[in-house]
Amino acid sequence: MSLLRQTTPSESRDAPAGQLGSVVQQTDHHGSYASASLTTSLALLKDAAEMTAKVPYLKTVSGVLLRIIEVRDQIRFSNDRWAEIMENVTRVAHFVHDTSMYCERSETADLPGDLQHLLGSLARDLSAVENILHKCRGQSKWARFKQVVTRSEISKKIEECDRKIKTTLDACNTTLMLNIRTNQHAAEHQTLSIFLRIPAKPQVFYGREETLDLIISLIFSALDAPARISILGSGGMGKTSLALAILHQPSVQAKFQKAIYFVSCEGCTSVAALWAEMARNFKLAIDPNIGLDQMILSYLGSFAASILCLDNFETLWDQEVEQKIAVESFLARLAALHNTTLVLTMRGVERPAGIAWTQPILSPLQPLDTAAAKKTFQNISGQWDAWAEKLIEVVDGLPLAVTLLAHLAQSLPCRQLWQRWEQKHVAAIERNKGHRLTSLELSIQLSIEGSRMRSDPEILSVLSILCTLPGGLILNKTEQYETITKITDMIGKLLPLQQSSLVYITPDNVLQTHPLIRYYCQAHHPLSLTLRNVIEQYYIELALKQSDGKADIYKDKSLEIQNIGSILLDCLKDKSALAYPSLPEAVNIHGKFCASRGILAQPLFETINSQFHLLSIRQQTKIMNTWGHCFLETDNWEFAKQKFLEALDCSQRFKDDIGQGDAYYGLADVYVAEDKLDIAMEHFQKALKIHQQASHVQGQGKALTQIGSMLLLKNKVEEAESCLLASLKIHEEMNDSIGQANNLNTLGNLYLHKWLYNESIEYYNQALNLYEILNDSVYQGDVLTNLGQAHQLLGQYDYAEQLIQKALILQKEAKNERGKGYAIDCLAKVYLDQGKLDDALASYNAALDIHVRRNDKASQAQSLQGLGHVLKIPKIWMDKDLIVRFLVTPIIASIVWTWLEIIGEKG
Repeated sequence: MSLLRQTTPSESRDAPAGQLGSVVQQTDHHGSYASASLTTSLALLKDAAEMTAKVPYLKTVSGVLLRIIEVRDQIRFSNDRWAEIMENVTRVAHFVHDTSMYCERSETADLPGDLQHLLGSLARDLSAVENILHKCRGQSKWARFKQVVTRSEISKKIEECDRKIKTTLDACNTTLMLNIRTNQHAAEHQTLSIFLRIPAKPQVFYGREETLDLIISLIFSALDAPARISILGSGGMGKTSLALAILHQPSVQAKFQKAIYFVSCEGCTSVAALWAEMARNFKLAIDPNIGLDQMILSYLGSFAASILCLDNFETLWDQEVEQKIAVESFLARLAALHNTTLVLTMRGVERPAGIAWTQPILSPLQPLDTAAAKKTFQNISGQWDAWAEKLIEVVDGLPLAVTLLAHLAQSLPCRQLWQRWEQKHVAAIERNKGHRLTSLELSIQLSIEGSRMRSDPEILSVLSILCTLPGGLILNKTEQYETITKITDMIGKLLPLQQSSLVYITPDNVLQTHPLIRYYCQAHHPLSLTLRNVIEQYYIELALKQSDGKADIYKDKSLEIQNIGSILLDCLKDKSALAYPSLPEAVNIHGKFCASRGILAQPLFETINSQFHLLSIRQQTKIMNTWGHCFLETDNWEFAKQKFLEALDCSQRFKDDIGQGDAYYGLADVYVAEDKLDIAMEHFQKALKIHQQASHVQGQGKALTQIGSMLLLKNKVEEAESCLLASLKIHEEMNDSIGQANNLNTLGNLYLHKWLYNESIEYYNQALNLYEILNDSVYQGDVLTNLGQAHQLLGQYDYAEQLIQKALILQKEAKNERGKGYAIDCLAKVYLDQGKLDDALASYNAALDIHVRRNDKASQAQSLQGLGHVLKIPKIWMDKDLIVRFLVTPIIASIVWTWLEIIGEKG
């Protein structure tokens, strides 16, 4: 179908500006150009020659046309075939002329990408005709004889060329007309400000600067094709804000000028609805004779460069399979535009198929870090206090939650907001109901009610299980979960949860969900009674497993430590200590495990303490001893002593030998922490004696280890070695990996004390291997620090610093202040040996701060001794102001200042 009428050059050139569309009109589908004279065609091509020379694609087509016309007199072929060829030539000549006029009036030599593609096809089709004509122009008898013989074959080739040219030319005519119409419409809106056509730039925008810079660089570094970028993440993660920040970047506005578009897909449930929304957004006049898709693609293709953001694209895409395929086909058509940059925002982590997404592909957005969340909250609310900090921590940096809380804080004090949170949780975070941007509950609900979630009811059950486990679901244990829950193909049911960004996989291969999703599911989608019972029984049984000496159990319990504590606490709160016969013992054993990891587990102990009247005396004694160890390992020494004394009194009254031994052992540890070493030794020896009387081998091994450490402190090296080797033998016979690792570490300390550095390193490495198998990061950190000391004494300072820095990372991750202070003290020694006095002074000062906070007097003394070594260096000694500047803690400054005065008087 042709959309061009035959005109003379003068007619088309005299058409008024802005009325070029009058040159392009609909004609009868069967209208013939057979009567068009070749003279007119030549005139049209010559008239447009100046402009076509500037437009590469038109120039190519025009050149082929001229060569075809030039050989017209040399053809000796039937008139009907020649007429067919010339009809197409004339039609193409008119098209070339009108397109050149379009370029001239548009003041551009750049044709839209879709039209360029069609002109390339047209040139190839015309070249095929030219080749046929060259074969038919021979004058010899043999040539004419060959034409007659091959007439049928030539006829078929001409018919095929004729069909291709007609098809391509019709497409060219349609595309040109659409571009003319859309460009006229665009010209009418040329003065419309970009700020009136897209939503406003986000005024509060923190924590996404790096991602924004990366996306901008991707947009401007795309060479072969415009960028195709997908911004993914869970609901409320700030995807739309990031997209708007991109569109409002000055560099983006300079590049794309008026061709910047933002289309929300939120209300679109079909491809047709999105085409209509785009037409409305672009302010295009609807022509019933032209498809919306053709009109929009042509409109976007008419710009030298354009950028289109499709927001909330998951609304359209996250549907049934047929709909998803149709949507991906729609997106592929947009991506085929060679001038249009695409930006999509979508809930989830899965991108539509069939698109060459720009590399590197962006990772899904993560919650804001603490600093960015704080800036966001302060900027909106104008306030910040301890309650605001708690609110930000509990929502884990989710941008929507931070923003909503900040707006609520404009009218409610943060303390009241916290109280409201404790009562209502997720339901408390909303400004207005009914919109995902003002209600956190609705935002989460939209994700949970997506089509993926509806495909299988058990998917929601799996999410409910996950939301009952704050420590997450371990991927390599899915078969166990399937066995206990009777849910089949759990991995298959976890996949749609991950695709919807409701869950994510941590670097440790643990499936985890955001705390706010967990709160929402606990309120709206709690576990069924059947599932809850089997989950409780599984974690009670896991808590009851003794991990001493069993690396596989220790590692499993380490990974599940948070889940075990949470399930036990829920059982105590929602039921009672007698809900399961083994629940009190499970609490006790889990408490011991927490103590070994430096975790207090205070809510668990407080809850069971309120139910002590339901427990036996033996159960009470065990739990008090365990509670004391938890206080001890978290530096609450007075509380620890109180619990151990209560346990000792109870066990003595009821003749509980093992309970007495454990209480003495715990009291001894408290006295060590208080630097009362003689009293500590007495209590360790009492513990050993009682455990020997009770034939409690495990208790004997623990006591011997500590007695060996005490003897080493007293410089009784031979006696210490004897105790430690005896303890190691017990732990080896019991196959107790933890006991063995502790013995090996202490033996490493002993040989370091004896200046046998290589032997000490060998013992440390053996201990480190065991702690790594046990997945115990705290003790790994301690051993690495000890190894660092050994290599320091060998003069291997760089390697020593590397080991201690690695230890520091582990202790910080474990939030172990004791281990962190010890590591920093040792790092200071490495600096001091190298003459790095400023680093040594700063490190000792940092370690001393930690020891003061922990009230660890023995460690304070060691750090002060180290500071004394540094301050004896003459260069530093003379500058007291420099010393005080480093000692920023007032207590430390006063201690060292007094020390300086005393030494100064003596000097």
